[in-house]
Amino acid sequence: MATATIPTIDFDKVFADISSRLDAEMERRLHTPEVRLWDGDLNYRGTVTKTISASFQVLLNETGTGQLEMPLDYYLSKWLIDVQQRKTTGVFVTVDKDGSRWSGALDELLVIKDRDGKRFVRLIFKHDYENLKHVLCWVCSPA
Repeated sequence: MATATIPTIDFDKVFADISSRLDAEMERRLHTPEVRLWDGDLNYRGTVTKTISASFQVLLNETGTGQLEMPLDYYLSKWLIDVQQRKTTGVFVTVDKDGSRWSGALDELLVIKDRDGKRFVRLIFKHDYENLKHVLCWVCSPA
C-alpha cells in the first residue's frame, strides 16, 4: 500500500510573499494619476504636472464632475485661457489611475485670485456620460 505525502508549507515564505504584494500595491496606489488635456479635435495638448488640487467623481449611471486647479503661469493654463488662439473651443481631459479612466469635457473655466493674492485656474469638467444622454438613436422592436 502506497503512503500519501503531504507537502509542507513554509508559512514564513507565504507571509513574506503576501506582505510584499500588499506593499507593492500600496506603493502603486500612492502614485499620482496621469491627467492629460486634449483640444476639441482630441489632439493631445499636454500632461498636467503642476496642480494645486484635483478631484474627479465617479457616479454610477449619472454624470460625475471633475475639478482641476492649476497655477496661472503654467503653460497649459495659458493655453486654456487664450481661447482666441485655440483652433477649437472644446477641451477634454482624461485621468488614468489604477487601471481606470475618467474622461470628460470642459464645462467651466475660472481664473481665481485667493486671499493671499495668488491667481490660479479652476477647471470644471463633466463626465462623458453627459454626452451619452443626448445621443439620438432609433428603437428597434422585434418583428
